[in-house]
Amino acid sequence: MATSHWLAVFTPATWSLFVAMEEPQLGFGELSGKKLKSVRIGDLFIAYVSSVKKITGIYRVIGEPNRNGVRIWKSANFPFCLPVAHVCQFELDKAPLFLDLADTQSWFRRLPNKKYWSFVFRNPPRALKDHDGAAIINSILDKASIAQIV
Repeated sequence: MATSHWLAVFTPATWSLFVAMEEPQLGFGELSGKKLKSVRIGDLFIAYVSSVKKITGIYRVIGEPNRNGVRIWKSANFPFCLPVAHVCQFELDKAPLFLDLADTQSWFRRLPNKKYWSFVFRNPPRALKDHDGAAIINSILDKASIAQIV
């Protein structure tokens, strides 16, 4: 089965808490349950931090989504959790801006008004088309000097 690519969205505060986790989990709200049924072990999540508009890492799904209701971050309860392992991670101040990678995205090139580009990052998890996800991942790997994802 092919690897699917997804977006996970953080605030700077939730990003800081996420990178400090010993066993990282992505957290999703109540309305995400249906989308998470499509996520498979081995899929890749691309981390995006909203207010700074940066791509901060790539994470591989290592377990099934679960509904444990754990308050994994102080700011909110995310009833759906997804165990992940980091493939590539940037410090927030060194992470690439999404707009530096935007031209690799078919949906971005088709936008009639580029000022609305950030709407695609709403309501995570957001599935990406294979070629769009691969383009971001390849750009990130180049910036991180990593040859490929194992």
